[in-house]
Amino acid sequence: MSLLLGLSREIFPAYFKLGAPLLHQFTGSMMSVGVLSTFLLNFVFRIGATRSATFEFEDSDMTAAEIERLLRARGRVWSIPSDVIDRAVGSTEQVMQHLADADLIVGSPSLTMTYSDFDLMIAVRYQGALLSLPNVGVRKHFFLEEESFSYGLADFLTGVYPDRMEARTGGEKAQIRLIFSG
Repeated sequence: MSLLLGLSREIFPAYFKLGAPLLHQFTGSMMSVGVLSTFLLNFVFRIGATRSATFEFEDSDMTAAEIERLLRARGRVWSIPSDVIDRAVGSTEQVMQHLADADLIVGSPSLTMTYSDFDLMIAVRYQGALLSLPNVGVRKHFFLEEESFSYGLADFLTGVYPDRMEARTGGEKAQIRLIFSG
């Protein structure tokens, strides 16, 4: 498409001369029309594009190093900002560690990593009971000082710092989604 637009500059030169003088800087040659249209079309077609990868683990035998290696490698390939991938790695490791420590996983868990240039989502899917995590990022008004302290301590000890978190279960299958905005 960009090639055709660039060639149209030579085929219909009068049409491109009708534009405002400011536009002549961008439409003065076939090359400038082609390059500009390439950038614009690439931007338009990339809107809403998502990339996704699923990592399967055998019988919950996953190490923190393996999780970190997989997430960081995919983050480099997809050009995810390092601060977002750092939070995602830490949070995912903590969730997987809590699941393993509580013996909530039956069978093989999986991680699905989805990135849309705006949000990174890590979905932890497993068979077993749903892990109960505190409400992260939600500010509640507590009447008791002890209650406030216990929720704050739970947030700190859990180490989960996503921008949004969703948990759901259906029968024996459970899913925890950690969403990080970048």
